[in-house]
Amino acid sequence: MTASSIIEYIDRYDGDVRDRLLTVYELIKSAVPDEAVESISWRMPTFKLGTEPLFFFTGTKRHIGF
Repeated sequence: MTASSIIEYIDRYDGDVRDRLLTVYELIKSAVPDEAVESISWRMPTFKLGTEPLFFFTGTKRHIGF
């Protein structure tokens, strides 16, 4: 089942991976313009500006993709 929000996506992980995803999320959120929109796209947390994606990130067992 696909997450409906970035926080829901992150909450599916445990331990270090969850902590790292939260760090990436907070860093991106602090850097994007206020009008950027959070979404899930291609089953990954995404920040968009208008219809254009700015950042995608994802978690796996052994690494974080950005």
